Amino acid sequence: TNSIIKLFLSIANSIFSLGPISVSDDENIVIWTAESSDGKPLIAVFNVSSENRNITVDLSEYGVFGKYVLRDLWKKEDIAEVESTFACDVNCHGAKIYKLI
Repeated sequence: TNSIIKLFLSIANSIFSLGPISVSDDENIVIWTAESSDGKPLIAVFNVSSENRNITVDLSEYGVFGKYVLRDLWKKEDIAEVESTFACDVNCHGAKIYKLI
């Protein structure tokens, strides 16, 4: 998981206007947000547990409102239209990084 966090920090520091902000950090899940250089929200979801998890992200908890297209930055593909929440399957010690466009 540390290498994934370092990758996210590297991406955030090189292309995003604001560095990442840790907005959720419980025993098994870490969720970070940042703002891209074009002002779009970025959300990283980390599963720090030893089990695969389905993680639901409530966008309103992070000040994100409205309809967006959820883009997986690693896969470089649009996943779905989202409005208030989205769920993602994250492998143990894994991460997903999304941009809301």
